[in-house]
Amino acid sequence: MSSFVSNWLRILLLILSIFSFRPQLHLLHQIGDSTGVSLAYLLCNVISATEQLTISFCYMFNAQSSDPFVHNPPNAGDWLDFLQFAVTWCLSSTLFLFGVFHSPARLGRKAFIVDITFLSLSLLAAILYVLANLCGANYGSQDWEYSILLGSHLIFVNPMVTLLAIAALPAQLRELKRHGHAALSLTGLASQAATFTVLGLSWVYRARLDYNLSDVFRTWGSFTSWYQLVGWAAVDHLVFAVMQGILFFVVLGRKRTVTAKRGE
Repeated sequence: MSSFVSNWLRILLLILSIFSFRPQLHLLHQIGDSTGVSLAYLLCNVISATEQLTISFCYMFNAQSSDPFVHNPPNAGDWLDFLQFAVTWCLSSTLFLFGVFHSPARLGRKAFIVDITFLSLSLLAAILYVLANLCGANYGSQDWEYSILLGSHLIFVNPMVTLLAIAALPAQLRELKRHGHAALSLTGLASQAATFTVLGLSWVYRARLDYNLSDVFRTWGSFTSWYQLVGWAAVDHLVFAVMQGILFFVVLGRKRTVTAKRGE
């Protein structure tokens, strides 16, 4: 199955994803205080974005004719896909840095150290590998180093990062309970939930698969194989969308409760 997603849709989703981060960034810049925003939640989001960019980078600069994720050589759609990962990572990192800058120094330092450590072990390691191998030009069947690098992320690291992104939600809910919702943008949560839902669904159709999509969900084994090979992009985007959607309804409920109490 070839990709059914046009480049115009890729560009539109890229633009929408950029604008979806703006309300939250603007709010934190305006109030100058990230109290109420969990650094653990932001950290898990930026780790997830880093992992997605790392895998995309490995595919992009070591493309083979058999790779379902990237053409060889990469076409315009592949570059737009890579740009989508890069932009999401940049904006997630910017939001995380805003949270660190406007948070208590001790908590901010710890979160920043964890982020830099993961970045060094994943994305920077992949970049150094590609540079050491002349941008992947000498990739071959005997290049076991590349197989280990990509395989470790697809099979081990990314599933743990996906679970980590889900497990981080309670941290943000606790922060809301303690400090309120003043530092969370309702518009930002809604726009990210909607945009990343469409993004996640689009990733289902961006990959080139040799079998019907319906076969993916027939057994747990087929789903696992699809997830590890190309489905991680769809799953990780949808997980983020669901988490933001849950927060949207929680914050909306709290705002309505506050409004109702003031009206009494």
